[in-house]
Amino acid sequence: MGCHFNSRFAMIVLAGSILLSLSGCLSYQYERRVRGIEIEDPGDAYTLGNTSISDVLSSLGAPDEVYSFDNTDLLVYQRFLFQESGLSLGIPVLKMATAWSVDISATGALTRYDTMIFWFDSQGMLQDIVFEKASDRPYLKTLFSQ
Repeated sequence: MGCHFNSRFAMIVLAGSILLSLSGCLSYQYERRVRGIEIEDPGDAYTLGNTSISDVLSSLGAPDEVYSFDNTDLLVYQRFLFQESGLSLGIPVLKMATAWSVDISATGALTRYDTMIFWFDSQGMLQDIVFEKASDRPYLKTLFSQ
């Protein structure tokens, strides 16, 4: 008889727990923000030693940042991509009687930059280009990688 009572009690507790968790609020939030213009791979559009700073400025417009040091000028073009997701579960545990509830939440955020940097010598001729397109990487794969 004791065994029957314990299994019945366990079923009631399990059913009560399921009903309690189903009465809660489950929400998922996803936010995506982009700042800056699309930055594409320059490919062969610019030739080292032959492209001038005015050529780059006329084709791409004003850069996001400009640096000058040691007779070198840097033009930095950058696009900012921010993604955040969150999951939360709120379970009202006797909220009417005790005024408390259980809240469980988890969030993750990822900021990536598409960047193109041009180095120019003191005569304004292109010396080097660096290009990185981080926004092409999958969101979840990047979020959970090290």
